[in-house]
Amino acid sequence: MYKLAGGVGGERFAAAIMADAEAIRQGMEMIIASDVMEPGIRLVVESCSKGLIQMINKEITAGVALDVYLQDIWRMASLFQLVKFCFTPRQCNHAAHLVVAHVVKHNGRFDWNELGLEFLFNILAEDANVTIHI
Repeated sequence: MYKLAGGVGGERFAAAIMADAEAIRQGMEMIIASDVMEPGIRLVVESCSKGLIQMINKEITAGVALDVYLQDIWRMASLFQLVKFCFTPRQCNHAAHLVVAHVVKHNGRFDWNELGLEFLFNILAEDANVTIHI
């Protein structure tokens, strides 16, 4: 099992839900282009944007402004054996939000490997309420 994360700073969107959709789209593109992509791969995508997850899962009607993102997401989802899009409340993905804050602050493009083990260990330790930091 792999866990991947990353981010791009400096982009502007008309609404937060558009930024969330773009993040999911870019994340799926990264996986497809990476060496973890193999036949039969299963993918779980988590987001704290409940409305977006409902739109991706076709539980509610999507807005026209999101259509281009959703079409890309659905097209890429077909490349996996199984894709599950899940709503995860923000308090349950604190580490992801800390990575986003770091990316925005440094206005760059980062993935887990570029952020460094110390940074990631400390974020994940904090997320799990562990007092050890390196």
